[in-house]
Amino acid sequence: MNCRALPFLLAAPFVALFVALFVAEARAADSLSVSVADASVTVRPTARGTLRLPGLEIETTIRGSCGDDSEPVSLSLSSADSVQLVGLDTIGDDGAWNTVFSVPARQVPPLVARGFCSSNDSDKQSGGQRSLLRKEAFLSVRVGLRCTDGETERLTTETALVDIDLVCEADPGANGQESSE
Repeated sequence: MNCRALPFLLAAPFVALFVALFVAEARAADSLSVSVADASVTVRPTARGTLRLPGLEIETTIRGSCGDDSEPVSLSLSSADSVQLVGLDTIGDDGAWNTVFSVPARQVPPLVARGFCSSNDSDKQSGGQRSLLRKEAFLSVRVGLRCTDGETERLTTETALVDIDLVCEADPGANGQESSE
């Protein structure tokens, strides 16, 4: 064997791998994007510094597509232990899936908000509302788009962070009596 050909023979598998990867990358990739609306929650005054929040309804818009010669198999949303499958046939005229994702109260973590909406809080605002507290990135929603070309399946995922706005409801015992919570 010719010693000069040895480096080329050793390099041939790496060149073939590089070409295969380059060709695979030249195909159109799967794409996925998700946006969520802020959630708004009204809470009642409490003597504790921890708030148990109700279930959340999260308005979600999803845009996604599968690459060349591929079709979507499933579209799912998840947060905590909640999972929701979205019908692939429910795509809107704008090319997006619009859905409301429900997270039950038992899966919404308690919120420590000492001094906010407490029954002895005196900074009342007009209109029957008290103060507003914004918690950014309070929950995350993960979206998964599964695509297939008939032989292999791929999963593309995206995560969106949900901000919540807490509004303190006027204390029904605002005439000097404390709330019973």
